[in-house]
Amino acid sequence: MELAQYISTGIIESYLLGLATKDQVAEFRLMRKLYPALEMEIALVENRMEKAALGEAVPPPSRVWEGIQQRLNWKSTQQQEEEDERRKHYTFINMQPKEGTYISVHRSWRPIVIAIVVLCKICLVAAVYYYFKTQVLQDKLEDMRQQQNVTVPR
Repeated sequence: MELAQYISTGIIESYLLGLATKDQVAEFRLMRKLYPALEMEIALVENRMEKAALGEAVPPPSRVWEGIQQRLNWKSTQQQEEEDERRKHYTFINMQPKEGTYISVHRSWRPIVIAIVVLCKICLVAAVYYYFKTQVLQDKLEDMRQQQNVTVPR
């Protein structure tokens, strides 16, 4: 198929409008690689389509554009006022890190953390102690029950 016949089939218009099938698109891309002159034809078709779209365009009434501008101006002034109002209530805290790459903690927290760790260890030791003490008492109670069952005649 010659390039002129291929162009006259309307494939360029179909491709640009997105109406071409997958096979047609694949074929068109192959033809673009084979024939560099096709790129110029694509640009011409795009210009024709753009001129046709702009030539037949209906401009909106002027009152519509004025209404849009009023809304935009109203929103921008309203947003500016809201932003100014928010800025009045901001509190800025300047937090700049000290020299070094570590996090520093106030000295008064050190004894508090040590006390919490010691308290946790004491609670852990107490829990283990009372657990084993309870186990021993339960074993004694079980032994006493077995002795009573054996020694008591019926």
